[in-house]
Amino acid sequence: MRTFLKLIRYQNLLMVLVTLVLIKFTLLEYFTPISLFTNTLFYWFTLSILFTTAAGYIINDIFDVKIDLINKPNKTYIGKQISLKFAWISYAIFTLLGILCAVILMNSAVYGFELFLFFILFPLALFLYSFYLKKIALLGNITIAFISYYTIIQLSKFSVPSIHQKENLELLVNWEYSRIVIIAYASFSFAITLIREIVKDLEDINGDYASQLKTLPIIIGRKRTQVVLLFLSVLFFCFLVFVLKAVYSYSYFFWYGVLAILVPFAWFIYQLKIAKTTKDYHQLSNLLKLIMCLGILSMLLFKFL
Repeated sequence: MRTFLKLIRYQNLLMVLVTLVLIKFTLLEYFTPISLFTNTLFYWFTLSILFTTAAGYIINDIFDVKIDLINKPNKTYIGKQISLKFAWISYAIFTLLGILCAVILMNSAVYGFELFLFFILFPLALFLYSFYLKKIALLGNITIAFISYYTIIQLSKFSVPSIHQKENLELLVNWEYSRIVIIAYASFSFAITLIREIVKDLEDINGDYASQLKTLPIIIGRKRTQVVLLFLSVLFFCFLVFVLKAVYSYSYFFWYGVLAILVPFAWFIYQLKIAKTTKDYHQLSNLLKLIMCLGILSMLLFKFL
């Protein structure tokens, strides 16, 4: 059981769960206290996301067995503790469960068909990423980053005000403002995920090269890839400064953003500039994961407004 939990990245799934819960019960409820997207619908939405994400991790490991034996032999479970047949069966079950939750959601929610379409395209995108897209420089990285972005956007898109609330102009304006805030968080998720995916390509370059993948570090080399990453990181740093400037009047958000996100990311940029070894890139990847967590936890501050 413990090995299977590692296979489906239970820690990452927990982060996804915390992210969705915080968006729903802190950010969205602050702006739209009474929504057509009820707690029950949110429950099915979250289950579908978790099942589909777990399936995505499994299929990725199925296609990456040879690569993982080189890059991370101690974290390769398929073919060792878990059979390939069991992995395929688990992938199929989790995918079907994700779609089943989406069917239930479709029959109950406003804009149900559009939600259902998202949950059909979501597992398809993860499969295509694992099977083919990750072999192409930047395309695979952008795919994963966009999935992260669009999942957050979907949650807010269907959390619309009730009919009664739509008659209240002030609440309607708040809801429109919430969409801007959601886009900011989704953009934060996109940028961090994209940068981290490229950092992981730097970390996994040996296994990727042996498997004839065409990732960015393999095509243009490590040094040039680090230059690309530095450029993207500086752009993202400017984005963070812009956001913090916009929330300057909200002292909680401003100082939390400076101390918990801006300063650690500045440290990331410095460490990226001097990184040389696989261990360095692994530490950078973990630092980005920490910054992502801290960014997500900032949603708790809406409880103090």
